[in-house]
Amino acid sequence: MRYIKKILPQPVKNYIKIMLIWIVRLRHVQELKRIKEKERIKVVFLAIHESVWKVDSVFRKMLDDPFFDPMVLVCPHVEYGHEAMVEDMEKAYSYFSRKSYPVILSYDEANDSWLRVEDLKPDLVFFTRPYDRTRPEYYEHVFYKYLTCYVPYFYLATSHIREEDMFNMHFHNAMWKIFMPHQYSMDRAKKVSDNNATNCVLTGYPSCESLLVKNEGKKGVWKEQVCGKKKIIFAPHHSIGAASGLSNFIEYAEFMVELSTRYRNETQWSFKPHRILKYNLHQHPDWGKEKTDKYFSYWAFSENTQLDEGEYNELFMQSDAIIHDSSSFIVEYLFVEKPCLYLVSDKQQPGLKNNFGLKALKAYYLAREKSDIESFLISVVDGDCSIKPDHKQFLLDEVEPLYCHDSPSDKILRTLKGAISAGK
Repeated sequence: MRYIKKILPQPVKNYIKIMLIWIVRLRHVQELKRIKEKERIKVVFLAIHESVWKVDSVFRKMLDDPFFDPMVLVCPHVEYGHEAMVEDMEKAYSYFSRKSYPVILSYDEANDSWLRVEDLKPDLVFFTRPYDRTRPEYYEHVFYKYLTCYVPYFYLATSHIREEDMFNMHFHNAMWKIFMPHQYSMDRAKKVSDNNATNCVLTGYPSCESLLVKNEGKKGVWKEQVCGKKKIIFAPHHSIGAASGLSNFIEYAEFMVELSTRYRNETQWSFKPHRILKYNLHQHPDWGKEKTDKYFSYWAFSENTQLDEGEYNELFMQSDAIIHDSSSFIVEYLFVEKPCLYLVSDKQQPGLKNNFGLKALKAYYLAREKSDIESFLISVVDGDCSIKPDHKQFLLDEVEPLYCHDSPSDKILRTLKGAISAGK
């Protein structure tokens, strides 16, 4: 935490942390009194990247609800330098503009100035990332001052990030409401967080709602081919070289290119890398910028391949299978009920998947070597690959109860209205 000096003893840090939780709670009470009688609530969504925008259904329903007045503020990711920050912000701004959403850039490049959140006069603020990799005026300065909400930016199915960082940063304890994707995450937050997850609400994951809607009449997002081919997604994680990483990309990168070439008459491919993978490869001693950019260009411009770095729900629904080692996709792809292969490695540390993720992983075919990947691909091409019984069971146990009777976004809007009305 930026505001607690590292030199302080741990007991003092803990005391300060608890005191800050109570200060934020008192602020919430004050804000609820202020807005309780308002007829319309101004909601500002702090968006950093298109790829971690997991609240689209919430935003769209707020646009249609006269009680809410939502808008998007595109905020900076400052971790990779000024040039990358500006590029990411411009991409995000274009994404929301194409959707015709009310959107504002926080950065005025011409004047090198930043828009203040208070200038927008929000009543409620939604965060889309929990980390302080942005400017403080779009992080702690906000959650100290306003009623704030958060939907996790991934499905919380893996433990490659420490539970403290998933559930018990000051960010989590300072939120007014956190909307949890599944029961396991609720249970872990209650055990790990200093506030016993009293601000958490189980809703399901709003990002996955559209995956349950039939895709008839939707615009195709796959590159047109001269004949029908099986559509395969290759979605590598970014954590190359990390001791607690999920990624097997370095091991399989060239082999996946080889497969896309060898089976070019039967398959077409979407390369759907984690947003940070390119940055990490630029820094990798065996890759660097030139090799990385050449690799990405292969997927972007080859006849039977494409590069997809943005939203992916339509991509998932129109695909035939996925091959990946990502985190959130472990669960998200199960919604479309298509064959799925997960890349595993004996070199990975045990325990990288939590119990919920392990249950989801039972739905997957697993690949520990290149021949496993090719065998899976051949079975998809031949039409012999069906989803596993554990896949169907996961949907019955974990998806149907949270999604089939009431959508996560409906629960979120109902929770907000009820809490504002009750003043709590």
